[in-house]
Amino acid sequence: MSLVSSRIGAAIIFIAASISFTGYAQTAPNPNATGAPQSDTGPNNGTCGGFYRGAEQLPDGRVTFRICAPKAETAMVSDDAGVSPPLVKDATGMFAGTTDAPLPPRAYRYFFIVDGVRIVDPHATQFSENRDGVMGVFEVQGPEGGFLAFRKDVPHGAVATVDYWSGALDAKRRLHVYTPPGYEKGRGSYPVLYLLHGAGDNDSSWSTIGRANVILDNLIAAGQAKPMIVVMPAGHVPSREPAAARDDFGRDLLGDIMPLIAARYRTIDDADHRAIAGLSMGGAQALRIGILHPELFHYAGIFSSGIRDPEAFEQQNGKVLDEAGRHMKLVYYALGKEDPFTKDPGILTGLLAKHGMKPIVNYTEGGHNWMNWQDYFYDFAPRLFR
Repeated sequence: MSLVSSRIGAAIIFIAASISFTGYAQTAPNPNATGAPQSDTGPNNGTCGGFYRGAEQLPDGRVTFRICAPKAETAMVSDDAGVSPPLVKDATGMFAGTTDAPLPPRAYRYFFIVDGVRIVDPHATQFSENRDGVMGVFEVQGPEGGFLAFRKDVPHGAVATVDYWSGALDAKRRLHVYTPPGYEKGRGSYPVLYLLHGAGDNDSSWSTIGRANVILDNLIAAGQAKPMIVVMPAGHVPSREPAAARDDFGRDLLGDIMPLIAARYRTIDDADHRAIAGLSMGGAQALRIGILHPELFHYAGIFSSGIRDPEAFEQQNGKVLDEAGRHMKLVYYALGKEDPFTKDPGILTGLLAKHGMKPIVNYTEGGHNWMNWQDYFYDFAPRLFR
């Protein structure tokens, strides 16, 4: 089973066909636009000058973005690094622009907007789904990002796409499962981490842009993390009235996904070998499902999330929080100082401490973005199942 689902490929084919139909060339643009270095070589097909890369790291760590659109009036790039340099069109029809400063070595998502229409880079070679569609992915290489770089000297696990029927939701659903290196040929059983995405993403995001599988491969190879199975479910549920849908994901996870994983994979099926973590929306789900089910989970990670009404939460769940305080082995809370959604980590950590938990707090620079979440996962994973 493939990491990138077939519908990504269909979307890319459709977009490329649309570009060709409207006259936006998808062939061989000029690699030297705006003075950027040569990318690739190939035949000149008469448009924009030659082959090119839509996102290219320069030797100094800056990134040049390009899109060949000879008949377009405007083109922009949007990326989750937050840099988005202006694109200038040259005489060949190439729009190009370079970031003012180097980017930290990480994986980033991006897309173009050509004459007001959002498109996926036709020359991208890596892609990531989110809730609304598909984006290209580019990587900036460097020592600081080595923890999520795919390395030839490291054994690699596998990521499978799994379709299943949810009885709780009466719908076909999808999830992704990472199995560690050696799983296929081995007989041993493994602990399980349920890893949840945010509101703007889907079940593929942690393994495409989050790089959770590559991060774990590197940590396991270095002896810094336990080999584990990672289940990455879809956190969004079919639309219903908010009051009725509030617990739908929890019912799907507990009633359908967990039994499926226990039946299909070699897991150690107890709370001491089961963890749950998530970012943003997924962090709120990890809080409510994980900490409020200490009989099922003894490890929880909450990234870039929090609690809106701690008094009401405590009033409703005080006894369960006391139970969690007696059994949780790890509660990990990570938050960026510039995160616009949650300002004070003490609101949540104070409540948890009041009920006997001792949360580990990772209060960092930065905001609500994948650069932080990649870092948080790298810090969190080695703490599991110790």
